[in-house]
Formats: sequence, C-alpha cells, structure tokens
Amino acid sequence: IGEVVLRQEGAPGRYEMGVVIEACHRGKGYSAEALRLLMDTAFKRLNAKMVANDFERSRTAALKLHRNAGFEIVGEDDCVHLVLTHEHYLKRFG
Repeated sequence: IGEVVLRQEGAPGRYEMGVVIEACHRGKGYSAEALRLLMDTAFKRLNAKMVANDFERSRTAALKLHRNAGFEIVGEDDCVHLVLTHEHYLKRFG
C-alpha cells in the first residue's frame, strides 16, 4: 500500500524520513499510523535527535499530517522543510 523510509543522514542522530501511500489507499489513516510508528522507532529505538522531511508545497495533506504530528516548518522554497526534535517529540507524546 506504500512505503516508509527512515535513514540516518549527516550528523549522528539526524534522520531523514518519508511516507508514501499509493493513491488508492489514501484517506484511510495509513499515513498517520505510518508516521507515528516511524517517529516511535526513530526516537525510542534509534535515539534520534531529530527527524526531518521535505516535500512539495502542493502536498497540503502531507503538510497537515506532519504539523499535527508536531513537526515544525524550518524553511520553504520549492519544498516545505520540516523537523521534529527529540525534545518536542517527548513533550508531545511522552
């Protein structure tokens, strides 16, 4: 139904991520579940300091999903650049 990517990128503890759900499966909550599991893995199992993602500004559903999960916008150009820190994750999800 889609794919989830989490990889260490750059400095230790910094991870890049992505969630892609096939069009026929969108709107069923799979993205939110995948993002939550990905964040739990990154912060609880891998001890990530931060998780980052970027995607096209036109992907409004993805932006809403990330903002609802606690990601903050750290930059915009052709893409939206978002980050969730370990500290912010703990405050939000314990």
